[in-house]
Amino acid sequence: MDLRSVAPLFITNVVDRSLWVRGEWDTEPDFVYWFDRDTWYRCLMVRHAEMGHLCGYVGVTKSHPAYYMHEAALESSLEVHGGVTAVRDESVVSDFGASLGAEYGIPSTIYPLGPEPTKWIGFDCAHSGDYIPAMAVHPRRPAQWPNSLNTTYRTMDYVRQQCARLAWQLYLIPGPAIEPPTSVAISLGDRRKIRIRRV
Repeated sequence: MDLRSVAPLFITNVVDRSLWVRGEWDTEPDFVYWFDRDTWYRCLMVRHAEMGHLCGYVGVTKSHPAYYMHEAALESSLEVHGGVTAVRDESVVSDFGASLGAEYGIPSTIYPLGPEPTKWIGFDCAHSGDYIPAMAVHPRRPAQWPNSLNTTYRTMDYVRQQCARLAWQLYLIPGPAIEPPTSVAISLGDRRKIRIRRV
């Protein structure tokens, strides 16, 4: 089976939206994990638990030249919404789920497990001109936040397009050829594990 044809993993009802105004985010998942169809890179979309905006990540392993690039080099050479705002040198096997889950409120048991350390390169949709779902009700709302009438909510589809854009730029970084994985395991907690194998 071609990994690029594997349906994404969606997780919903993790982030509490009860205080937010109604909007497009009400029907979107809080977490999506998928393989980019053009590059085979793993991608993540997570919703910020407190503010409600979406963040996107593309993962590269040690076989990719970007894994060894300094954060500043990645930030200056990659173009994505709002610029690269996160570069995480953590293994998804050891603690990536726990650390990112603590920041975004997503339980670590739902993070995909990979066979090797992964550098996650990401961006967020909480910049000037971006609508943040919790903007109107946040207790520590900074005065400099933009007026919600002049902003645009960045949807799941938008984040997926930006992840594809980022993945393609990473693919074009000169370096050794990268073979796609033959299999990947996705952990859904202690009781259930899904294994996807490319045939």
